[in-house]
Order: sequence, then C-alpha cells, then structure tokens
Amino acid sequence: MGVGKFLKGQVPTIKVHPMEPENSPTLRTGCKIGKHRIQGISDEFIPAIVKLDQLDAIVSVDDGDAILMAQKLARLGLGVGISSGANFLAALMAQEKLGSDAVVVTIFCDDNKKYLSTDLMRDEPSKPGFLSSEIELVSFDSANRVCEVCQQNDTSMGCTNC
Repeated sequence: MGVGKFLKGQVPTIKVHPMEPENSPTLRTGCKIGKHRIQGISDEFIPAIVKLDQLDAIVSVDDGDAILMAQKLARLGLGVGISSGANFLAALMAQEKLGSDAVVVTIFCDDNKKYLSTDLMRDEPSKPGFLSSEIELVSFDSANRVCEVCQQNDTSMGCTNC
C-alpha cells in the first residue's frame, strides 16, 4: 500500500495490482479458502492496511508456478523467495493485460535464505497453464538500496547524488 500510494502520488494514472495465491484467494473472498505455499502473504486475513478500493485488479498466481519461477530466478543468480517468484509472474501477467508498451514494476521483497527447508528447494512439477516454463529471462538489472556516494539507506536525506 505504501509503495502504491507513493507511486500514485507521482503518476496518478498508475495501476497497482495486488498479487495473491490462486490456491487461497483471501483478497477475492475475504476469508481463508484453501491453502498455499507462498510464505508471508495471504495469511488467512486481510490486514487493516490493505485498502482494496484503492487497488486495481487482483492478479492470482499458482504457488507451484511461483516456486518454479523462484527456482529459475535462482539459477540466473537471483536468490529470491517464493513470493518474489509470484511477484515476477504477476508482473508478467499485468504486462500482458496492460500491453507491451506499459512499464511494469515489481518488488522482490526477500532473499531465499530462510526458505531453504521449504518447497522452494524441492522438485516441483510443472502443470498445464504454468507460465514459468514459458519464460526466458534475457537480462535483468537491479536497483541499489544504498546510495553509492553517501552510503545511506534512506535516499530522502538530501544527498544530491541520490
């Protein structure tokens, strides 16, 4: 919600699409239905900070597809968690709906270190309809969290280089 609010303040026409597990659509239903393997999201309730009326269409991602995508990203050197695999797939789905000229941004919120004993490290079968098997990541770039000049995490502190 915070990132969405900031971005909408910069560009009022921007779309903010929340992602949720297809296997447990809490945002769509308002309650726990089913179960999923994407740690840290959709934990059987909608937090008070989430204002669905301020968000655009929900994008649903199957947890198995998210696992496969996170594994694929790790093979390319991006050690991310399952939710990041899901976020990446949701961004691609949003891109498809918004059109090829749309700029789509997602966030990889975590690395994979604390998920090494989860399904992230197990063989996951690909199923019909999964996007992860169709994706070829040609290149990627990352944004620094720390200004290289002033070495501050918070770039709003007034550094002219941030």
